Amino acid sequence: MSLSVWFVVTPNVLLLDYAGPAEALRMAAELAGDEGRAGNGEPTSAMVLHTCAPVAQLSTSLGVGLGGLEALPGRLPPQSLLIVTGNACEAEDYARPEALAVVDWLRCAPRPDTRVASI
Repeated sequence: MSLSVWFVVTPNVLLLDYAGPAEALRMAAELAGDEGRAGNGEPTSAMVLHTCAPVAQLSTSLGVGLGGLEALPGRLPPQSLLIVTGNACEAEDYARPEALAVVDWLRCAPRPDTRVASI
């Protein structure tokens, strides 16, 4: 079973809070050479990284756009790691509708075995 790692980002995300940990995990998986093959011959990985948000694209604290974001899943897979990233202007950014949607999502998406971290 793969470890599903879910980064949750909202508008005005601190780019370092997202990119730094995501790159570290990507590189760790790559250096570990964890790719194998499932019984059906499909490639597998011990860690699968996801970046999700309540919108498909958003702007970071540096004004750089992030696109191709996955939708917030209805329910996280078993034994997932959920990483909630920080924002530049918390009082303003977390009052936005997109951030409030994440708060609502956090009430139902994690499972009892989900590990939650924040940066």
